[in-house]
Amino acid sequence: MFYFLRIILAIVVMITLFKPWRILTLLLFLVTILVGFADYARFKVTKQYSQVDSILSSFADKLLIDLSAIALYIEGLLPVWVLVVFLTKDILFIAGGFYTLSKNQYAVFHPSTVSKITLFFQVVAIIMIMFDKPDQILLLTAVFLTLGTIIFTYFRPEIKILKKKEQLPQFTFKNLIKPADYFTMGNVLLGLLSITFAILGRTRIAASILVVAVITDYFDGKIARMTKTSSEFGKQLDSLADTVSFGVAPTVIAFTLNQSRLAIIAFSIFLICGVLRLAKYNIMESQGYYIGMPITLNGIIIPVLYFVGLPALYLPYIYLILGILMVAPVQLKKRR
Repeated sequence: MFYFLRIILAIVVMITLFKPWRILTLLLFLVTILVGFADYARFKVTKQYSQVDSILSSFADKLLIDLSAIALYIEGLLPVWVLVVFLTKDILFIAGGFYTLSKNQYAVFHPSTVSKITLFFQVVAIIMIMFDKPDQILLLTAVFLTLGTIIFTYFRPEIKILKKKEQLPQFTFKNLIKPADYFTMGNVLLGLLSITFAILGRTRIAASILVVAVITDYFDGKIARMTKTSSEFGKQLDSLADTVSFGVAPTVIAFTLNQSRLAIIAFSIFLICGVLRLAKYNIMESQGYYIGMPITLNGIIIPVLYFVGLPALYLPYIYLILGILMVAPVQLKKRR
């Protein structure tokens, strides 16, 4: 389920690239990479992945690189020939991969070592552009590896056929999505709207949307309990939505108000704690209590601080405290 968060973050990274906020963009880019590592580690340990998992996870990787490359090209920071090579590889892979997957329901995307090395150099090359300026050696290395990956994959497609013991049910979203999940998806959209308005400089609207997101988050849990349709899928989806609305969105809002060195460090810690909160929530089996401050409370605390007129100078300290509270080993009783 982390791939949903990675897809959303990839879109946000592209949006922030069009603003002179290279530090924020770099932070979100690195967070997306870290979430990707967590995703791969989870698949590696549990070996519980389906065709849908492999498709969306691979798509999230390619989307991050391609959207970043497109934005950097538009900003005049990436040569067009590099962009063409990156996009060509991924278009060919996606087209060929989906054709193969359509022929066998037990086939999954399985990146080769060459592909992983190529992705690494693409990531490093893009980070260098965000951080400073294009490094020609890194760009050339990434391009040659990308071309080599195309040739290598022609002879050895990145497709793996699952063994019988590995085969898992092919879940359909039609069966997975319950009434409460529509409110959860609404929460995700509100988080993206808040991020968009913050980037456009409409901070008041962005903060107001967070309050609406809290209300939406409350109703998805209420409806799930009333209809007795709580599910593992709903839990995962809810935690991802909360991370977007009450982790990423507050970070972007704060960054538009304060861009000091302390602020950058504090907001980075806050966002990382939010992602850690997501990871912990996904494996928690506790009933009747939370461990650490629920991330949803950020959707109440931060708008209140904004509307009472708290000087932006103090935001880094507030965010540091909120970040620590989210990962603190403190039990808080749930209210139903």
